Order: sequence, then C-alpha cells, then structure tokens
Amino acid sequence: MIDGTQTLAIGFPSEEIVRQHNAMINSPFNLASTEWRLFTCILARIRPTDTEFAVHVIPVSEFMDLSSSNWAYEYVRDMKSSLAGRTLQLEIIPETGKRSKSGRTHRDIPLFSLLDYVEGKGCIEAQLNHQVMPYLLELTRGGQFTRSVVQELKSLKSSYAHKLYWLLSEYRFRGERTFTYSDLRYRLGMSENEYADRFNNFKARIIDKVQLELARTDLAFTYQVLRTGKKATGVVFRYSARPLPLDPAPSATKTVLEADILPTELVEQLRAIGVSQDSIAELTRDACQTKRYPVDYIWYVLNKSKQNVKTKIKSVGGWVFKLVRNRSLFDEYERSLTAPAAAATSRPTAAGAPAGKKKLPRPR
Repeated sequence: MIDGTQTLAIGFPSEEIVRQHNAMINSPFNLASTEWRLFTCILARIRPTDTEFAVHVIPVSEFMDLSSSNWAYEYVRDMKSSLAGRTLQLEIIPETGKRSKSGRTHRDIPLFSLLDYVEGKGCIEAQLNHQVMPYLLELTRGGQFTRSVVQELKSLKSSYAHKLYWLLSEYRFRGERTFTYSDLRYRLGMSENEYADRFNNFKARIIDKVQLELARTDLAFTYQVLRTGKKATGVVFRYSARPLPLDPAPSATKTVLEADILPTELVEQLRAIGVSQDSIAELTRDACQTKRYPVDYIWYVLNKSKQNVKTKIKSVGGWVFKLVRNRSLFDEYERSLTAPAAAATSRPTAAGAPAGKKKLPRPR
C-alpha cells in the first residue's frame, strides 16, 4: 500500500501513444499476455514530461475481461504475487542515453517497487522501480525511443504478439525489419536452445499465430524466410504502418508553441524519404530549440537530395539526416542566400498557412 511520501496518480487520462527506450524493447525479456496489458496501462499513464514514477491505481477491468469475475480477480491476485518480484534482463544504457553499437551488456533490474492488489476495490496499485526510469522517462530528450498505440496493444492476446509489435514498431517508418533466427528467438525472450533446431514448429506456433493477431492492427505484416541451403537462418518482416503524430520538442517551460515544431509538409517529406521518427525529433530540437540551424536549411538539404537522383545513395533519409545534423552544406546554404534565386516553389509557412510561391536557392 502507498504511504504519504509517494505521488499518487488516480484516474489520469490514458494517452493514445506509449513509449519505451529502444534498449528496453530489444532486451531479451517477455511478459505473459495479462502482464503486458497491465504494463501497457502503466505506460499509458506516463507523460512525456514526467521526471519520476508515480503510484498508479489501475482498475482490474482495464486490463482483464471480467465476464468471469471470480476467476479474473483470483488470477490477478496470483499474477501480482509472481510479477511483484519479477526482474527483467535489460540492456544497460550509457550515460549519453545512446545505445552502444558494440559490446552491449545487460543486467537484471526489478520491474516494480510497488505492486499491490487492493482487496474489495478491484484495482492494482503499481509503481515502477526507479532503476527503470532511463528506459521510460524523458525519452524525447534522448532520441532513441519507440512509440506504439495503446489501443492496438490492448487488443493483443498473446505475449509474443506484444513483444513483436514493439520490435516492428521500432522500424515503423522503414516498413521492414530483418532478424537472424537466433536473434529473433533471443529478443522474444526464449532460451538459447528453445526452437533452435525446429524452425517449422517456431513458424507455425509463433510467427503464423502472431501474424494473425497483428493482421487486425496497424502493423499487419508479411514475412520471408531467409535460408542458407535448406536451413532457415533468418526472417524478414514487411509491413506498411500508418505514421504516428510527432512528439513535440521539449522546451524549458514544457509548453508547445507553433514555433517548437517543424512544418507539417516538411515532416511529411522527411518521412517519405525514410527519415525516422527519432531523427525527425532530433532535427526538431536542433532547428526549433537549440537553433543550430534554421528550418530553411533543412528544406535546402531536402531540395539538394532531390537534385541528386542519379547519385547512388543507399539510404536517402539517412544521407539527408547526416547532412543536416553535421551542417555539412551549411556554408553552401549561407552562400546561396546571397545568390540570385533561380527556382520557385511553394510550401506552407511554419504555422501551416499557405505562403504562396517562395523562391528557394538553387544548390550549386
């Protein structure tokens, strides 16, 4: 039960979007389906501006089907007992907040500091462990996080469907994610030997069943089995997911103004060439918060990429992102401001209103 020193959050309206650090998503753990739904209810109560974990009061009816209420409440009591002491093997996040590309290490971290079933009230009181804070709080400042849709997650029935939904959602804007067979089993929380030599069983019992569940969500997928000879060595998941609304860039006053976000058309064009949600958030911070470069510089680089259609570039989105963030063309951009404008185009102003035709500098 709670004491007088803890922040209590009762009935806080759930958000449509929930967030996790990519290090948590890719860590080798899984939860039972009801545990996932409870965890989703907690995530939905975390605001992007929160700096500490509150105690949340969650009605059992929010994450359980109460058509057989006696059984449901008994199940929740048993689940609470097992989940209260659960530790998750999580990838350690460096102080920079950025995941290291090599030599990643993991440690076991308790998920909850408080988890109680309140007899007679039909609700759970829950507070996440403070050691989990880097994985769930103030993620818009670090950049390496993934967002998912609450209602989609609540519709899922199996634990593997929950886990794979998050893994695919990380690559939402690419529309494709490839795993080696061993890596996929690892990220789904399976032991080293589980299904190791039984891909056909894995395909039928895991992938095919998850595919049926996710077919009713915004991450419906097809997949291709990769083989070396006759041996299955990997899986490619392909999907066409709807884009999620962009998180507002954080500001010192925690308020969002029109000047704090990139123009809608610019965001849509960046998405169209493959710039990820995380990268767009970084560009938003640079242009709208820290003022490392103006928004027009992003437009300039974007126009430059369209004029280099003959250049062989593996990832146009990644190329544009690096050119902007590294200010690689900034001197050229500034020189172009004093050069005669040779090309005219139209686009909305930062506030989204039509600005008519505006002459943009032609890259030299």
